[in-house]
Amino acid sequence: MKTPQTTMVCPKLFLDTNVCINVANETIPRDEWQKVRKHIQAHYSYQISYVTLKELFAKITRGENDYFEENKKPLHVLCELPQQEFLPYPPVFALRTVLELKSVARGSLPVPEEELRRAKDQLKGSLMLSLESSTARMSNLARQEMYFDRFYGLDELIEHIEAVTAEDLKQTADEFFRTDQIAVTVLGNLNGLKLTREQLVC
Repeated sequence: MKTPQTTMVCPKLFLDTNVCINVANETIPRDEWQKVRKHIQAHYSYQISYVTLKELFAKITRGENDYFEENKKPLHVLCELPQQEFLPYPPVFALRTVLELKSVARGSLPVPEEELRRAKDQLKGSLMLSLESSTARMSNLARQEMYFDRFYGLDELIEHIEAVTAEDLKQTADEFFRTDQIAVTVLGNLNGLKLTREQLVC
């Protein structure tokens, strides 16, 4: 009588943003990191977290040009492990795993008023803080001239922000966040990375 073979399922593992940064700046020594890499490859299914990826991209966009090459290094750490996959996008994970909803009709979960208020306040605060930077003010002037052929003052921008409704957000999401039209571009050494349409669900 043959004993049925059992398939070992490797636990999933992903890297936190600070781990990538500490490896890149060698706060975690490179030789120690190589040992960790081998252990991960041998015992875990390596996953890339969208949250970590987003935070590292944000670090690049906020940095000065002189630090661009340095700020790219944590991204290389994140993507250098072979045979990586992506963890589910957090909202999709929450809906499917926590709430056990296999699919959600578009627009069935409206934006709560308190969340819309927080978003508006955060955007207005960012706009006002940007006035403290000459570089940001000049960039804003040039961007508005290119996009709109005119300049929008702070009061006018705030008026437009306050006019946005939850229904406006729903209509914009329905127009642009269409799973069948979502695409992704990845640059660099991909190490065999493959993305499926399922991973681009939004």
